[in-house]
Amino acid sequence: MRVISATPKPLASICSVTAGATVSTALASVTTVSPVTAGATVSTALASVATVSPATAGATVSTILASVTTVSPVTEGATVSTALASVATVSPATAGATVSTWSLRRVTVHAYFVFSKPTVQFDRVLR
Repeated sequence: MRVISATPKPLASICSVTAGATVSTALASVTTVSPVTAGATVSTALASVATVSPATAGATVSTILASVTTVSPVTEGATVSTALASVATVSPATAGATVSTWSLRRVTVHAYFVFSKPTVQFDRVLR
C-alpha cells in the first residue's frame, strides 16, 4: 500500500495514482485530483475543489467540501458520497455505482451501465 499525503498550500494536481493507493489532500485549495486508478481511495476535506475526475473501478470518492463543481466520472463498483452545501454535477456514475448527495442543490445525477477494465499507472505528483 502506497500512501501519498499532500499538505502544501496550494496543490495544483495529484495525477496518476496507482492501484491500491490512498490520496489524502488536506489543503486550502486543490485544482485537480485526476485520475485515480483501481482500488484507490480519494479523500478531500478542503475548502474548495474544482474537479475530482476520474476515479476508476473499485474506487471510493468522498468529498466533504464547502463547494465542488464536478465529480465526474466514476466507473463500475465505485461509491460517490458528497455531503456538500452545493454540488453542480455528479455525472456519470457507471455500473454498480452508488451516488449519494446530501446537498442543498443537486443539479444532475446520471447513471450509465458501462463496463471498463481498470488500468495501472505510475505515481506522479505534480506541485
